[in-house]
Amino acid sequence: MIAVEDGNPTYCVQEFENKVEKNGLIIRNLFTLTGTVSDNVLDTGSKLYTIPGHFGYASVGIINDVGEGYLQFEPGMLVVLSPKYSKYIKVNNVRELNKDESYFNVIPKDLDKVDATFIPLVSLALTLYQNIENINDKKRIILLGCNIVGIILLKLLVTYGEVATVILDNDVIKPDLLIESGAESVFNYGDSIPQDLINNAGNIFVLSNSPWASNIQNSFLEVNPYCNFVQFQNNYSINNTCSWRHHDTINLAIELLKEERLNVKDLIGQHVHAESALDTFHSIKKNVFGGKVVVYDW
Repeated sequence: MIAVEDGNPTYCVQEFENKVEKNGLIIRNLFTLTGTVSDNVLDTGSKLYTIPGHFGYASVGIINDVGEGYLQFEPGMLVVLSPKYSKYIKVNNVRELNKDESYFNVIPKDLDKVDATFIPLVSLALTLYQNIENINDKKRIILLGCNIVGIILLKLLVTYGEVATVILDNDVIKPDLLIESGAESVFNYGDSIPQDLINNAGNIFVLSNSPWASNIQNSFLEVNPYCNFVQFQNNYSINNTCSWRHHDTINLAIELLKEERLNVKDLIGQHVHAESALDTFHSIKKNVFGGKVVVYDW
Protein backbone atom coordinates (compact mmCIF):
# COMPACT_ATOMS: atom_id res chain seq x y z
CA MET A 1 0.00 0.00 0.00
CA ILE A 2 1.02 3.65 -0.29
CA ALA A 3 1.24 5.51 3.00
CA VAL A 4 2.29 9.09 3.69
CA GLU A 5 5.39 9.73 5.78
CA ASP A 6 6.68 13.27 6.39
CA GLY A 7 4.54 14.51 3.53
CA ASN A 8 5.90 11.99 1.03
CA PRO A 9 4.15 8.94 -0.45
CA THR A 10 5.91 5.74 0.58
CA TYR A 11 5.21 2.15 -0.48
CA CYS A 12 4.96 -0.37 2.34
CA VAL A 13 3.78 -3.95 2.75
CA GLN A 14 0.11 -4.02 3.67
CA GLU A 15 -1.03 -5.81 6.79
CA PHE A 16 -4.25 -7.46 5.78
CA GLU A 17 -6.73 -9.71 7.55
CA ASN A 18 -8.23 -11.99 4.91
CA LYS A 19 -11.61 -12.37 6.59
CA VAL A 20 -14.75 -11.23 4.83
CA GLU A 21 -17.71 -9.80 6.73
CA LYS A 22 -21.23 -11.14 6.16
CA ASN A 23 -22.28 -8.11 4.09
CA GLY A 24 -18.86 -7.36 2.71
CA LEU A 25 -16.34 -8.03 -0.04
CA ILE A 26 -12.62 -8.44 -0.40
CA ILE A 27 -11.24 -6.93 -3.61
CA ARG A 28 -7.75 -7.38 -5.00
CA ASN A 29 -6.68 -4.10 -6.52
CA LEU A 30 -5.06 -4.47 -9.94
CA PHE A 31 -4.52 -0.91 -11.16
CA THR A 32 -5.04 2.60 -9.84
CA LEU A 33 -5.29 5.56 -12.20
CA THR A 34 -4.01 8.81 -10.76
CA GLY A 35 -3.71 12.33 -12.13
CA THR A 36 -0.53 14.37 -12.10
CA VAL A 37 -2.03 17.85 -12.36
CA SER A 38 -3.75 19.61 -9.47
CA ASP A 39 -7.16 20.71 -10.67
CA ASN A 40 -9.58 22.59 -8.44
CA VAL A 41 -12.33 22.09 -11.01
CA LEU A 42 -12.36 18.30 -11.21
CA ASP A 43 -13.33 16.62 -7.95
CA THR A 44 -11.19 13.53 -8.22
CA GLY A 45 -11.90 11.66 -5.03
CA SER A 46 -8.92 12.95 -3.08
CA LYS A 47 -11.24 13.44 -0.10
CA LEU A 48 -11.34 9.67 0.20
CA TYR A 49 -7.61 9.07 0.31
CA THR A 50 -5.15 11.93 0.07
CA ILE A 51 -1.72 11.20 -1.41
CA PRO A 52 0.49 14.26 -2.02
CA GLY A 53 0.59 15.14 -5.71
CA HIS A 54 -1.75 12.28 -6.62
CA PHE A 55 -5.30 12.98 -7.76
CA GLY A 56 -6.97 9.59 -7.79
CA TYR A 57 -9.47 8.82 -10.55
CA ALA A 58 -10.30 5.12 -10.22
CA SER A 59 -9.12 1.63 -9.36
CA VAL A 60 -9.90 -1.64 -11.11
CA GLY A 61 -9.89 -4.87 -9.15
CA ILE A 62 -11.11 -8.44 -8.94
CA ILE A 63 -13.50 -9.65 -6.25
CA ASN A 64 -11.62 -12.24 -4.20
CA ASP A 65 -14.22 -13.15 -1.61
CA VAL A 66 -17.88 -12.41 -0.92
CA GLY A 67 -19.82 -12.38 2.32
CA GLU A 68 -22.84 -14.66 2.45
CA GLY A 69 -25.17 -11.64 2.57
CA TYR A 70 -24.46 -10.60 -1.05
CA LEU A 71 -25.06 -13.47 -3.41
CA GLN A 72 -25.30 -11.19 -6.49
CA PHE A 73 -21.50 -10.86 -6.37
CA GLU A 74 -19.09 -13.71 -6.92
CA PRO A 75 -15.32 -14.19 -6.84
CA GLY A 76 -13.67 -13.34 -10.14
CA MET A 77 -15.94 -10.42 -11.02
CA LEU A 78 -14.11 -7.39 -12.39
CA VAL A 79 -15.03 -4.04 -10.83
CA VAL A 80 -14.18 -0.36 -11.20
CA LEU A 81 -14.34 1.66 -8.00
CA SER A 82 -13.19 4.82 -6.28
CA PRO A 83 -9.38 5.16 -6.23
CA LYS A 84 -7.63 2.99 -3.67
CA TYR A 85 -3.93 2.98 -2.88
CA SER A 86 -3.58 -0.54 -1.50
CA LYS A 87 -3.36 -4.04 -2.96
CA TYR A 88 -6.31 -5.39 -0.98
CA ILE A 89 -9.54 -3.56 -0.33
CA LYS A 90 -11.77 -4.78 2.47
CA VAL A 91 -15.38 -3.64 2.25
CA ASN A 92 -17.35 -4.30 5.42
CA ASN A 93 -20.70 -3.32 3.93
CA VAL A 94 -21.40 -3.22 0.20
CA ARG A 95 -24.02 -0.52 0.75
CA GLU A 96 -21.18 1.90 1.49
CA LEU A 97 -19.71 1.51 -2.00
CA ASN A 98 -22.00 3.90 -3.84
CA LYS A 99 -22.34 6.75 -1.39
CA ASP A 100 -21.91 10.38 -2.45
CA GLU A 101 -18.12 10.27 -2.34
CA SER A 102 -17.55 6.81 -3.78
CA TYR A 103 -18.58 4.62 -6.69
CA PHE A 104 -18.52 0.94 -7.63
CA ASN A 105 -19.53 -0.87 -10.81
CA VAL A 106 -19.19 -4.45 -12.03
CA ILE A 107 -17.71 -4.40 -15.56
CA PRO A 108 -17.14 -7.02 -18.29
CA LYS A 109 -14.28 -9.43 -17.61
CA ASP A 110 -13.01 -9.19 -21.18
CA LEU A 111 -12.48 -5.42 -21.04
CA ASP A 112 -8.83 -4.36 -20.99
CA LYS A 113 -8.16 -3.80 -17.31
CA VAL A 114 -6.01 -0.70 -17.76
CA ASP A 115 -8.56 0.85 -20.12
CA ALA A 116 -11.19 0.08 -17.49
CA THR A 117 -9.60 2.53 -15.03
CA PHE A 118 -10.70 5.31 -17.41
CA ILE A 119 -14.42 4.39 -17.29
CA PRO A 120 -15.45 7.18 -14.85
CA LEU A 121 -13.46 9.79 -16.78
CA VAL A 122 -14.81 8.67 -20.16
CA SER A 123 -18.35 8.56 -18.75
CA LEU A 124 -17.92 12.09 -17.43
CA ALA A 125 -16.61 13.32 -20.79
CA LEU A 126 -19.58 11.65 -22.52
CA THR A 127 -21.95 13.46 -20.17
CA LEU A 128 -20.35 16.74 -21.21
CA TYR A 129 -20.48 15.82 -24.89
CA GLN A 130 -24.20 15.09 -24.62
CA ASN A 131 -24.75 18.78 -23.80
CA ILE A 132 -23.68 19.91 -27.27
CA GLU A 133 -26.45 21.82 -29.02
CA ASN A 134 -27.00 22.66 -32.67
CA ILE A 135 -26.76 26.47 -32.72
CA ASN A 136 -27.94 27.33 -36.24
CA ASP A 137 -24.80 27.75 -38.34
CA LYS A 138 -22.46 28.19 -35.35
CA LYS A 139 -20.19 25.18 -35.75
CA ARG A 140 -17.07 25.96 -33.72
CA ILE A 141 -16.49 24.16 -30.42
CA ILE A 142 -14.22 25.75 -27.80
CA LEU A 143 -12.74 24.51 -24.53
CA LEU A 144 -11.88 27.23 -22.00
CA GLY A 145 -9.21 25.61 -19.89
CA CYS A 146 -8.47 21.90 -19.97
CA ASN A 147 -7.97 18.94 -17.65
CA ILE A 148 -7.89 15.19 -18.18
CA VAL A 149 -11.65 15.12 -18.84
CA GLY A 150 -11.17 17.88 -21.40
CA ILE A 151 -8.46 15.86 -23.14
CA ILE A 152 -10.77 12.84 -23.31
CA LEU A 153 -13.56 15.14 -24.56
CA LEU A 154 -11.24 16.19 -27.41
CA LYS A 155 -10.78 12.53 -28.30
CA LEU A 156 -14.55 11.95 -28.20
CA LEU A 157 -15.12 14.88 -30.54
CA VAL A 158 -12.72 13.32 -33.05
CA THR A 159 -14.49 9.97 -32.65
CA TYR A 160 -17.78 11.66 -33.53
CA GLY A 161 -16.33 13.67 -36.41
CA GLU A 162 -15.87 17.03 -34.70
CA VAL A 163 -12.96 19.11 -33.46
CA ALA A 164 -12.44 21.88 -30.93
CA THR A 165 -10.16 24.80 -30.17
CA VAL A 166 -8.61 25.03 -26.69
CA ILE A 167 -7.79 28.23 -24.82
CA LEU A 168 -5.40 27.74 -21.88
CA ASP A 169 -4.17 29.91 -19.04
CA ASN A 170 -1.16 27.87 -17.91
CA ASP A 171 1.66 25.73 -19.21
CA VAL A 172 1.01 22.63 -17.09
CA ILE A 173 -0.80 20.74 -19.84
CA LYS A 174 1.38 20.70 -22.93
CA PRO A 175 -0.21 22.04 -26.16
CA ASP A 176 1.36 19.13 -28.08
CA LEU A 177 -0.73 16.70 -26.02
CA LEU A 178 -3.90 18.63 -26.87
CA ILE A 179 -3.08 18.68 -30.59
CA GLU A 180 -2.29 14.95 -30.51
CA SER A 181 -5.63 14.37 -28.77
CA GLY A 182 -7.57 16.17 -31.49
CA ALA A 183 -7.49 19.92 -30.79
CA GLU A 184 -7.70 21.94 -33.99
CA SER A 185 -5.64 24.73 -32.43
CA VAL A 186 -4.47 25.88 -29.00
CA PHE A 187 -4.29 29.48 -27.77
CA ASN A 188 -2.98 30.88 -24.51
CA TYR A 189 -5.03 33.41 -22.62
CA GLY A 190 -3.79 36.79 -23.74
CA ASP A 191 -3.21 35.68 -27.33
CA SER A 192 -5.17 37.39 -30.05
CA ILE A 193 -8.22 35.15 -30.67
CA PRO A 194 -9.29 35.08 -34.35
CA GLN A 195 -12.55 36.97 -34.89
CA ASP A 196 -13.86 34.10 -37.02
CA LEU A 197 -13.57 31.80 -34.00
CA ILE A 198 -15.54 34.21 -31.81
CA ASN A 199 -18.24 34.83 -34.42
CA ASN A 200 -18.81 31.16 -35.17
CA ALA A 201 -18.60 29.67 -31.66
CA GLY A 202 -21.60 27.43 -31.02
CA ASN A 203 -20.65 25.34 -28.00
CA ILE A 204 -18.19 26.42 -25.33
CA PHE A 205 -17.10 24.08 -22.55
CA VAL A 206 -15.91 26.04 -19.53
CA LEU A 207 -13.39 23.79 -17.79
CA SER A 208 -11.85 26.46 -15.59
CA ASN A 209 -13.38 28.46 -12.76
CA SER A 210 -10.64 31.10 -12.93
CA PRO A 211 -11.57 34.75 -13.59
CA TRP A 212 -9.90 34.71 -17.02
CA ALA A 213 -12.46 32.14 -18.24
CA SER A 214 -15.32 34.42 -17.13
CA ASN A 215 -13.68 37.30 -18.97
CA ILE A 216 -13.54 35.30 -22.19
CA GLN A 217 -17.16 34.16 -21.76
CA ASN A 218 -18.25 37.78 -21.51
CA SER A 219 -16.26 38.79 -24.58
CA PHE A 220 -17.83 35.95 -26.59
CA LEU A 221 -21.33 36.84 -25.41
CA GLU A 222 -20.96 40.44 -26.50
CA VAL A 223 -20.44 39.31 -30.09
CA ASN A 224 -22.26 35.98 -30.09
CA PRO A 225 -25.11 35.99 -27.51
CA TYR A 226 -26.49 32.57 -28.49
CA CYS A 227 -23.49 30.46 -27.54
CA ASN A 228 -24.26 27.27 -25.62
CA PHE A 229 -22.07 27.37 -22.51
CA VAL A 230 -21.51 24.10 -20.64
CA GLN A 231 -20.29 25.07 -17.17
CA PHE A 232 -18.26 22.06 -16.14
CA GLN A 233 -17.21 23.19 -12.69
CA ASN A 234 -20.78 23.78 -11.48
CA ASN A 235 -22.38 20.56 -12.61
CA TYR A 236 -19.93 17.70 -12.88
CA SER A 237 -17.53 15.79 -10.69
CA ILE A 238 -16.23 12.27 -10.49
CA ASN A 239 -18.12 11.80 -7.22
CA ASN A 240 -21.40 13.40 -8.21
CA THR A 241 -23.97 10.62 -8.41
CA CYS A 242 -26.18 12.68 -10.73
CA SER A 243 -23.55 13.51 -13.34
CA TRP A 244 -22.11 10.48 -15.10
CA ARG A 245 -23.38 7.36 -13.39
CA HIS A 246 -26.30 6.71 -15.70
CA HIS A 247 -26.38 3.10 -16.83
CA ASP A 248 -26.44 3.98 -20.53
CA THR A 249 -23.51 6.39 -20.21
CA ILE A 250 -21.32 3.85 -18.45
CA ASN A 251 -22.23 1.19 -21.00
CA LEU A 252 -21.33 3.53 -23.86
CA ALA A 253 -17.98 4.29 -22.22
CA ILE A 254 -17.31 0.56 -21.94
CA GLU A 255 -18.33 0.03 -25.56
CA LEU A 256 -16.03 2.79 -26.84
CA LEU A 257 -13.08 1.37 -24.90
CA LYS A 258 -13.80 -2.27 -25.68
CA GLU A 259 -14.17 -1.65 -29.41
CA GLU A 260 -11.03 0.53 -29.38
CA ARG A 261 -12.95 3.46 -30.86
CA LEU A 262 -11.44 5.58 -28.10
CA ASN A 263 -7.74 5.23 -27.35
CA VAL A 264 -6.79 6.28 -23.82
CA LYS A 265 -3.49 4.48 -23.34
CA ASP A 266 -1.58 7.31 -25.01
CA LEU A 267 -2.67 9.49 -22.06
CA ILE A 268 -0.60 7.36 -19.68
CA GLY A 269 2.67 9.08 -18.90
CA GLN A 270 3.95 6.26 -16.73
CA HIS A 271 2.85 2.73 -15.84
CA VAL A 272 4.78 1.40 -12.85
CA HIS A 273 4.45 -0.70 -9.73
CA ALA A 274 3.26 1.16 -6.65
CA GLU A 275 6.74 0.68 -5.18
CA SER A 276 7.75 3.62 -7.40
CA ALA A 277 5.33 6.05 -5.74
CA LEU A 278 8.03 8.28 -4.25
CA ASP A 279 9.95 8.59 -7.53
CA THR A 280 6.66 9.28 -9.31
CA PHE A 281 5.84 11.98 -6.78
CA HIS A 282 9.14 13.75 -7.52
CA SER A 283 8.41 13.54 -11.25
CA ILE A 284 4.92 14.99 -10.70
CA LYS A 285 6.41 17.95 -8.83
CA LYS A 286 8.67 18.63 -11.84
CA ASN A 287 5.68 18.36 -14.23
CA VAL A 288 7.46 15.59 -16.12
CA PHE A 289 4.14 14.19 -17.36
CA GLY A 290 2.73 17.41 -18.82
CA GLY A 291 -0.91 16.55 -18.10
CA LYS A 292 -0.76 12.80 -18.64
CA VAL A 293 -1.77 10.28 -15.96
CA VAL A 294 0.00 7.52 -14.05
CA VAL A 295 -1.13 3.91 -13.65
CA TYR A 296 0.05 1.95 -10.62
CA ASP A 297 0.26 -1.84 -10.56
CA TRP A 298 -0.35 -3.64 -7.30
